[in-house]
Amino acid sequence: MSEGMRAVAQEQKGIICQENGVYLSAVSLAATKQGLVCIFRRSDQHCATTTDIMITRSGDNGSTWTAPDLLAHADWQNDEAIYVAPELNRLNDGRLALIVDRGVRRYEQEWASLYHWQLPERGMSNYVFWSYDEGLSWDGPHQIDRIGGEPERIHLLSDGSLVYTATQSARRTDERVVSAKPMGSLESYAYYCNVVMASIDGGKSWEQRSVLADDQLYSDVEVGLVELAPGTLMAVSRCGDMGGTMGQPSRMRISVDYGRTWSEPTLLPFYAQRPIPGMLQSGRILITYRNFWGTSGNWAVAFDPRETLPYEPASFIWEEHRCRILDGVMVMTTGESSDPKPERGTYAGTAGAVAFACYPAEDAASRVEIEAELRVLEADIHGCCISVGCWVRFEPGRVCLGDSPEVGFELDTQQWHQYKLVRENSHLSIWVDGTLKLHTFIAGLENRYVHFGNRQSGIAHFQRNHAVSMWKSVSVSVHNRDDASIDWSWHAAQGYPDPFRRERIVCLDRNGSFFHGNSGYGGWTQLGDGTVVVADYTSGSDPVADMPFIRWYKLIEGVDI
Repeated sequence: MSEGMRAVAQEQKGIICQENGVYLSAVSLAATKQGLVCIFRRSDQHCATTTDIMITRSGDNGSTWTAPDLLAHADWQNDEAIYVAPELNRLNDGRLALIVDRGVRRYEQEWASLYHWQLPERGMSNYVFWSYDEGLSWDGPHQIDRIGGEPERIHLLSDGSLVYTATQSARRTDERVVSAKPMGSLESYAYYCNVVMASIDGGKSWEQRSVLADDQLYSDVEVGLVELAPGTLMAVSRCGDMGGTMGQPSRMRISVDYGRTWSEPTLLPFYAQRPIPGMLQSGRILITYRNFWGTSGNWAVAFDPRETLPYEPASFIWEEHRCRILDGVMVMTTGESSDPKPERGTYAGTAGAVAFACYPAEDAASRVEIEAELRVLEADIHGCCISVGCWVRFEPGRVCLGDSPEVGFELDTQQWHQYKLVRENSHLSIWVDGTLKLHTFIAGLENRYVHFGNRQSGIAHFQRNHAVSMWKSVSVSVHNRDDASIDWSWHAAQGYPDPFRRERIVCLDRNGSFFHGNSGYGGWTQLGDGTVVVADYTSGSDPVADMPFIRWYKLIEGVDI
């Protein structure tokens, strides 16, 4: 039983590029005969108004890097456009393919959602740069579509076709989720689907090969591809619904006909934004990604593509010592960070948080049930909470609704009790040790969250979350009509609720800014000697940088991953 997740040692990482007052992001990496090539975006902020696509090289397997050179530039004042997320890949024919989306931006304060960006009156497109000499010179940019949508890398498949995935916006027709946040989606009138674009003439022309995913309740975006065997592709999605804030994990689909048709999705035990999958020399799949929902940072996971992966809830645990199993009981000791740093400001409660997020309710009609055996020794208002699609607060001496605290009942919660909470038909029922203690109408208080531990404020911020709570077991049942449903249970005697995270996932770097957008979007390659070199962007954690920078990591397969 692991007491915390594995992490890359400091001596296995370094800095590729860092500039004061400059926002560096959107990193990708490729190996050539001349060495490593790294592409990244240089800008003024996350929602950039001016952008440079930069290139740097390493001749010593990633330990040192050249001063970056400018490959392309776009800004709102001179070009009425910016570049968004460049992605580089080395193809089996030796070419380097760099794809990047470019979006129209006519005003400084005009950053919009992808849906608005893709409207015809505004517009996004994808462009490609080709290099035939190991990245020394480039041919481009060439416009290849009018989609944009943060495309994934261009891949050369075994049949000779080129493919990439891109996110497309679509008008919502499912009216159940058109209500206000957080019950609704990120755009109540739109959602995201994902398409496979293909070229059979070496990249001269492109057309849509398939709709990879079209799910109004999930919104698959930033889908990463890898060819497992000739014609067999694996696709790994990021959840685009509410930006992933509800607690949906990544999903996987399989195609056996070069991406023309796709299987139904299966849930994965990790929460990846911009997943970059690839095959290691051993045949295992490695994915690097930004972790969200959950602890902020850049992570990597490796697995056998033939294994069946379990479902696992997301966890937010910045300081691992705050969640410990002692004598068969999981103890959460949460609140203000034991090592507060001035730059964290109001995020001190975030650094000291412990929370678990299960698959959410799709709407107010979903039936949600949680059973938990726990005792509460100390708790502020957000310290010990359970959401069954409606927040319930546990404090010493009382159990009440989190958003209507006058509704509740007195109870000695410092003693062990078996709780059962059910949300169904706009009512919440709470049983304690088999006795019904509360049955109340909750219309207007419903949400989609299925959480336990600290209650978050906003996307993933925590305040007034001091608590000492003890947990022996939790079981969760979410019955959705159309979206995925789950039945999950955990007992402290078996270990932690998140064993896959602790035993299988590797933390590359932590993002101490606690804004998930300040990290991630990396790439990786494996060298001939088996070393895996990863590059991504991060804010770091000790100290936390004012602006994100580009970092490299070196991992040994079989040791680190």
